[in-house]
Amino acid sequence: MSHVFISYKREDADKRDSLVTALKAADIPYWYDSGIEGGEVWVETIRALC
Repeated sequence: MSHVFISYKREDADKRDSLVTALKAADIPYWYDSGIEGGEVWVETIRALC
C-alpha cells in the first residue's frame, strides 16, 4: 500500500499533527521526516519506515 508523505515547515508542526490525527482515524498510512536523523542515508531510512 502507498503512504501519504507529509511535507511541512517546522513552524507548521501543529498543522502536521492535526493531519496525522485525521490520517490515523481514517487508517491511511503516512510518513514524515520524524524518523530521519541528520546525515543519514535517507533513501534507506524511508524504505524502512514505509
